[in-house]
Parts: sequence; C-alpha cells; structure tokens
Amino acid sequence: MKYYLLLAYLVICPALACAQGTFPIVNIDSTAAGVCLSQLNYARAESLIRKEMATAKRQKKPTERMELLLKQCNKGKAMLRNTDRVVVVDSTVLPKQEFLSAYMFSPEVGSITMDNNGQSTCYTSELGNRTIRVRPTNDSILALQMLYGDSGTLSTANGSFVKGLDVTGDTNYPFMMMDGVTLYFAAADKEGLGHYDLYVTRFDAESGSFYAAENLGFPYNSYANDYLLVIDELNGVGWFASDRYQPEGMVCVYTFIPNASRHPVDFENTDASVVTEWATLRPIRSTWTAENEPQRISVRQRLALRSADADQGGKGDFELVVNDLYTYSRFSDFRNAEARELCKEWVQKRKNLNALSTQLDELRSSFANSNRTKQNGMRQQILDLEKRVEQLAHEVAQAEKDIRRKELQ
Repeated sequence: MKYYLLLAYLVICPALACAQGTFPIVNIDSTAAGVCLSQLNYARAESLIRKEMATAKRQKKPTERMELLLKQCNKGKAMLRNTDRVVVVDSTVLPKQEFLSAYMFSPEVGSITMDNNGQSTCYTSELGNRTIRVRPTNDSILALQMLYGDSGTLSTANGSFVKGLDVTGDTNYPFMMMDGVTLYFAAADKEGLGHYDLYVTRFDAESGSFYAAENLGFPYNSYANDYLLVIDELNGVGWFASDRYQPEGMVCVYTFIPNASRHPVDFENTDASVVTEWATLRPIRSTWTAENEPQRISVRQRLALRSADADQGGKGDFELVVNDLYTYSRFSDFRNAEARELCKEWVQKRKNLNALSTQLDELRSSFANSNRTKQNGMRQQILDLEKRVEQLAHEVAQAEKDIRRKELQ
C-alpha cells in the first residue's frame, strides 16, 4: 500500500472557471474556516464563517466570500450524513500520466485509453460497438459524446453530445457498466464540492436520454479532483482516482469493493471522528472490519492473479471466478475432473462466441456500406447470426454456472 501524507489540504470557494482540457481553476481559501472545511469539521467551520460574516456586516464590508463558504459548508454537512460505507482494499500513488496502469479490470469491461493529450479518457465497450469520448462544445466546455458502431458516426438520441445529465462545467472521464445503461463520469458542477466530482446516471430508453446525474458524495469525492470510477462486475472490484493529499502531478488510485446498493453510515449512532475517517479515507484501514476481511483477501488474490498473468504476458488459459476466494486461470487449478472437462468446453465456446461476434460486427459494418441489392441478400444472414450469438452467449453463461457447481460440490 502506498500513499502520501497530507501536505496541505486546502478548501475552495466554488468559483469555477472551466477550461477546455484542464481541471477547473479554483480560488484557494486557507483561512481557519477553510481549514476546518477541509477537515470536514463543519460545525467549527460554520461558527467561524458566521462570526466573520457578522464582523464584515458591522464594518459594511462585502460578505460574498463568506456566503459561498457557508453554502459549501451546508453542502458538505448533507454529504457527510450520507457517506457510503465502502470497503477500500488498497491505494496506489503514481504519476498522473500513468494512473491508468493501476486499473486491472477484465477485458469484458471494455477498454479505457488516454485522449486529448492526456487531459481526458475515452471508453470503448468490449465489442467496440459503443464509445464515449470527451470533446469541447461551442462554449469551450468539455462534454461527453457517444459513438455507436464501427463506422465512427456520432449518434445519440438527442444529438452528438450526451443530454440529460443536468450538470454544469466540464464533464470528463466516462465509464459505462456492462449493462449499457449505468454511466459514471466526473464533472465540475456548481453544486459539487469543486474541482472534479464523481457522478452516476442511467439511460432512460423511453426518452432516449440520461437521467439527471447524482453526485456520489463521500468518500468517492473530496475537495480535490476525483475521477474515472470503474467497476469490474465479474471480479467484484472497482477503482477511482483522486489527487487528494497528493503533490502536484501525482494521483492516488483507490481499489474498493463496490456495494450492490448505497450503504450510508449510521450517522446518528457513530462517533463523528469515525465518520470523518470513512468519508476522507484517512486511513483506508478505517474501512476494514473482521467481517469484510474475506472479501478483501479475495479481491487481493484476484488482482494478484491478474498482475501475475500480465507479467507473464497473459499466459493464463482463461479467467474464471469460482467463488469469493478463488479465481482459476489454468486447467490444472481444478480439483474436480468433471469440472475441468466442462471448463475446456466452456473455453472453446467462449472462443466460438468471440469469433461469431466479430463476424457479426464485420457483417453489420459491410451491410452499412453496401447498396440496397447487397443488403437484401445480407439481412437474413445477419438475423441468423444474431440468433446464434444470442444462443451461444446463453450456453456460455450456463456452462460457467455448471463448472462452479461441479467444482464446489
């Protein structure tokens, strides 16, 4: 585990200046109230702000700065009460230009690459049929764009740029779950904590637009830049990046165990200092309990396995999550001979499925670029192949369940 101690944790006045390709520029407030805000000591911060405001009013001086800080204080108090009880397994500090190397997710999750000279990321689904990238609008605000298919043609239900998010300022660092509906991204919104905050939204098929995004709050967000949340459902692990507590140019990537649904703290019955530790992840050990130890061990084992395979050039035969404690990558890992034979069939079916999916994608691309006569001859072929892909995908999923059942019986 690697992380730097806090050198200077400064709070902001929410006067965001969004600029293409850069983090939002903020005004730093290092007053006593600002320091209390940065430490999530909102009661003390509010007391100091109100005293300063009263003095300014008596002296007939401007109070805009204090009003902004007070708004930030009230916002933070509300977020603190709803802090998510998430288990953070580990953290890794590395240069910002290298931060993607800490995301060790499965190929099925898709791919994420740096874009715009390292100022944003681009997400592409495993099959390559959906891409979400970041581009400036006419107002020089960074926004998310959705691309469908292999042709690279921009297409969303409501125009080139993603609509319905209901956030202001730059949006960046997109990631879509395997369900093709849930979208995570970072935004510099006026209602956030400042800098980049992490948000989640979902696609509404009926309206063809996304729902208004929800700020993830603590501990995912802080008074620094927090971005690129990725969840690997197959391995039950997630990551997000943050430059909280870090010197310039460095980033901390947190590895966590995603909750099936939000698990807020019992704010009324938990010591305030403990809640603050959970909200700030200082230390991440504060999220550990005896009950979640098996989960943490399992995640570390899976990540170690992926790292070992990567070091060996990915020479594992496959990757199969058997249960919370074991992930197999070679046929020799099996104890049950019948499960081993089923796994060999499963591996072959996955290869067939990947080959058919590639063939289907190529056929669809060819269809889009063909004249009407050729298209008429290709329609039934595409329909037949789609049915075969759907059936084979079902067989692969069922085979995986059968393997686990045999191995664990």
